[in-house]
Amino acid sequence: ERLSYGTLFRALPFKNVEALLAQREAETATAKNSLDTMANLLQQMAGSSGPKATIQHYYGIAGLKQVNWNMTKADGEYRVFESAHLSQHFEQTGKAFARRYRERCIERGLTSYDLTNDSNVYAKDLEPFDLSRSFLRHIDPEILTIRFEVYLYNDVVTMLDYSDEQRLAMEIHHPTLHAMMRQLFEAMWGIATPLEIQ
Repeated sequence: ERLSYGTLFRALPFKNVEALLAQREAETATAKNSLDTMANLLQQMAGSSGPKATIQHYYGIAGLKQVNWNMTKADGEYRVFESAHLSQHFEQTGKAFARRYRERCIERGLTSYDLTNDSNVYAKDLEPFDLSRSFLRHIDPEILTIRFEVYLYNDVVTMLDYSDEQRLAMEIHHPTLHAMMRQLFEAMWGIATPLEIQ
C-alpha cells in the first residue's frame, strides 16, 4: 500500500506458509519419482549385458546411513548379524536418523531377523518397532562372536564396520554369495535362543 510518505508493508497471514510447504513437498515427491524413473531406465539400458555382481563402497557416517537406508528397500524382510542396535551405532551422530529408519521399515511392513550376542533387548533401544515383525535371537559368542555387522536382503550382502577408526561399508550385490550367507544365518538362527523385548 503506497502512502504519501512512503510504502507500508504488511505481513501475509501465517497460513500462507502452508502453501509454500505443500509446494516444496510436491517438488520433493517429483524429484523422488524422477530418481526412481532414472534408476529404472539405467537398469533397462544395462539389460542382461550389465554385471550380475557389483560391489559398492561407502565411507564415513554418511555412507553408513546410506547403506542402512538402502536396506529399507528390502523385499519384505531382512536379516542382520548385529553387533549393536542402530541407535547405539549412531548414538552421537544420528539418533533421529535411526528413528526415521525404523519408521520407514514399519511403513514398508518389513520383517527383521536380528542375530546378536546381547542377552537382553530393551524397547527403548528399538523404538519405534512393530513387535509382530521384529525377531531377535541370542547367539552365544563362543559359537559366533559378532563384531562386524552383516546385513542380508534381496540379493545383497552388506558388511559394515562402525568403529571410529574405519566407518565403512561394502554393499555386495551377488545372488550366490547372498544365498550362502543366508544359509549361514539360518544355521546360526536355528541354534540361537529367542529374545523377548523388555
